[in-house]
Amino acid sequence: MDFLSKSIIIFSLTVTGCSGLLPQHALNQSELFVERGNKYLSLSEIYLARESYKLALQYNSENHRAWLGLGTLHSYDDADKALIFYRKVISLKHDNVEALTNMGAIYLRKGMIKKARKFTLYALTFNPGKFEANYNMCLIEIISKNWKSALTFSRKIYVIRKTHQTKELLDYTLLMAGEIKNKTPDLMEPSSVFGYLIFHQYLKGIGREEEAEKIIEFAKKKFGKTMIMKSGIFR
Repeated sequence: MDFLSKSIIIFSLTVTGCSGLLPQHALNQSELFVERGNKYLSLSEIYLARESYKLALQYNSENHRAWLGLGTLHSYDDADKALIFYRKVISLKHDNVEALTNMGAIYLRKGMIKKARKFTLYALTFNPGKFEANYNMCLIEIISKNWKSALTFSRKIYVIRKTHQTKELLDYTLLMAGEIKNKTPDLMEPSSVFGYLIFHQYLKGIGREEEAEKIIEFAKKKFGKTMIMKSGIFR
């Protein structure tokens, strides 16, 4: 979208932000701007998304969906600001699973495991089938080396979404929880960090320590920014 088009849209958004509207009209306008914000966010039009959410809040300062949108905008570039917006969402709607899950994810990235567990479990009380929350809880338990609990979550994850990645996660937790013996890796290249960790465990189990370390070094290059590799769980 060129500069002129953006300017026209922003102008049209701004001039509609007048006051004195009937309450229901204001609520409807607020929802309309949230929808626009969500659309712009999906298109990575960050500025337009932010302005749309702000206009939504001018019409209804208690629109939790607008606060959620602002939190999502800042989840990766300013986690602390995102947490402020997510806390606002929770103050307005305590059972908002998206905000609770995202707060747990931010605390997990920060390495604040206790808070990550608290908010992620809270999200799961309202939606036990939320994939992202179950996945994050599995990561939390893996990092904490609570293997039985990690296995419980990996089994749920695999039921919700059957992929090569979730199968590798399930196999890894089965292995580490002692449910299966040293697993021979698939011949195909692993599709996730857990596939490489299975390969690492296999090589260690057959006494090929040097090759096992090479697998870890390769995994670090490919998945070095993931919480699992940062945690050093493979040591």
